[in-house]
Amino acid sequence: MNPNKDVNKSTKEENHSTLARMHHLDVDWFDPIDRDLLLTIDGMIDALNIQPEIFPVPNGHVQFEYDTESDTENGSDSYLEFEFFPDKKVRMMMIQNANRPIHDMFELDVRRINQIVEMFFNGGKQCQS
Repeated sequence: MNPNKDVNKSTKEENHSTLARMHHLDVDWFDPIDRDLLLTIDGMIDALNIQPEIFPVPNGHVQFEYDTESDTENGSDSYLEFEFFPDKKVRMMMIQNANRPIHDMFELDVRRINQIVEMFFNGGKQCQS
């Protein structure tokens, strides 16, 4: 899958809207999501080269997800997720071509997230930025 690098405005708008809804999750939601975390993530949406799917996590965190469609040659999917913590830490997990998961933890850095996402969609090859 080769995602469109010129992400349309509606996708960014959808992600801004998703984050706005997370400010008002049901009282029955597990742990409330930190307001500052939501504001930080909302502020970085426009800087992302490729827009993720965004989900609340029951522990009060926020998760970005990227995946690829099945490769018709080998039938494998690839998956990438970032989990954002209130202390501005990010946990990353990537699975490519049915290989073992790769895990990393780092300080929130949009440039690093963009590099990881581009590498993910380029099949693990480093990108020229």
